[in-house]
Amino acid sequence: MKLFAIKSIEKELYFQFEKTNEGLKILDTIAYILFGDTEFFFDMEWQEGFPKQESYTGHESKRVFAGAIVSEKRIHLLIRGLKDKNKIEQIKKIIFEKYKLFPTNKQS
Repeated sequence: MKLFAIKSIEKELYFQFEKTNEGLKILDTIAYILFGDTEFFFDMEWQEGFPKQESYTGHESKRVFAGAIVSEKRIHLLIRGLKDKNKIEQIKKIIFEKYKLFPTNKQS
């Protein structure tokens, strides 16, 4: 599976990856790391799977925000306010286990 972009600066993480059926499970795993097992899961919004049209959902708790935009072919995940370096590394590990960085051809 393809990872198109990653950004990791201080307390902000951004990932842009291929929209796959497994993507929702990955988002929920990340939500569990961030918010525990009772507060928020992305599949609360997308119970029938990912929508065909662009959709957004997000959650904030204890100054940590996670939001996902699902477009036709990609998932955009933004996490802000996360100070726990162990959780940051755990999230990166989950993404890199499933997705490989895919070079994009940028034109000047």
